[in-house]
Amino acid sequence: MAAFGNALIVGAIMVVLALAALIDFREWEEWIGIVLGVWLIASPWILGFTGLVAAMWTAVILGVLTLVLAGWSLYSHGGMSTA
Repeated sequence: MAAFGNALIVGAIMVVLALAALIDFREWEEWIGIVLGVWLIASPWILGFTGLVAAMWTAVILGVLTLVLAGWSLYSHGGMSTA
């Protein structure tokens, strides 16, 4: 149940952020995406659903993808300095 609830809440937040970004891109939306990516990676251990192997790997892989894409978006829009 923890895996399902986590996926539902994080997914809903990501949908809202994506819609907000379509309307008007803001840097804070991508920073929240980075936080959500880190949360998804860590959530199987924090919420204790590592025994559900498919749910654990889904959370970790989607967390890595979310983290990479949000970071790439920030970098490409100048939100992260290279120096």
